[in-house]
Amino acid sequence: MSRKLLLLITLAIAFPSSNLLGGGPGSSSFDFLNIPAGARESAMGSGSAVARGAGAAWWNPGGIAYLERMTFALSYNSWFEGISRQRAGWAFPMENRSAGAVNLLVHSVSGIDGYDWYGTPTSELKAGSYALSYTQARRFTDYAAAGISLKGFAETLDDESGLGAAVDAGALLEPLENFWLSMGVRNLGISGSFIDENESLPVTAFAGAGLMVNRYLMLSSDLIYLDGEMRYGAGAEAGIWDLLFFRAGWNNFTDEPDSFQAGAGWRFRNLIFDYSYAPYGDLGLSHRVEISFEYGPPPLIE
Repeated sequence: MSRKLLLLITLAIAFPSSNLLGGGPGSSSFDFLNIPAGARESAMGSGSAVARGAGAAWWNPGGIAYLERMTFALSYNSWFEGISRQRAGWAFPMENRSAGAVNLLVHSVSGIDGYDWYGTPTSELKAGSYALSYTQARRFTDYAAAGISLKGFAETLDDESGLGAAVDAGALLEPLENFWLSMGVRNLGISGSFIDENESLPVTAFAGAGLMVNRYLMLSSDLIYLDGEMRYGAGAEAGIWDLLFFRAGWNNFTDEPDSFQAGAGWRFRNLIFDYSYAPYGDLGLSHRVEISFEYGPPPLIE
């Protein structure tokens, strides 16, 4: 099983589709797949090397392998112009230093005005995007882990719809104690036509680094290649007694103006609450709220 997993990840990273190297902004569809998950990592503007919870499946599937206890997470992302995003995730450690995760994503839009061919107003249109994924990851040594996510997704607009399936793959290395390097790809797959148009996926290559400076401070950075452009983000997390966390970061992952982001977290025993926000110029503010619950005993150290 581990050899097959490693082979799939190697192929995904080494031989990305041609869409990865071409195109420009707006050249791909299903862009909701590129909206970051997790309030903690979003507040830092990056996270592929430091994400460990259920949301790590989006940032880097390899990060799931470091999961210590079962985790259930619910998140809500309030965007601008009536756009919202909800996610439910469950991550669980397994035998042989492996872990898995299931994530369900719902991206909804309300209040879209409808018009006929003559410009006459009609009823409001319904629109939404949905994705369901399963992630499998494993630590092959004390210093190397890898993971892969299989996901199916759909977009709807009134009575039109489009379907697709894709693979995310990522690796996580720890060449030095408390220093991590990440790399991988997202959204390698296929999609059907949507409103009579053949749609391409927003294939993304990523690399990142994370450093635990001391027990109070963590640094994180990411570099991604999307739509023919190199983009980047970086941030930090400061913790107090493993109870309160303050985070800030910056990135230009989207086509909007470069975005400063910030947030905070609170941990009480097995319950974790995270919040982040990001301004998007004239469009308004984006707010993310996530609640995670850890339960069950940690796996035996092998």
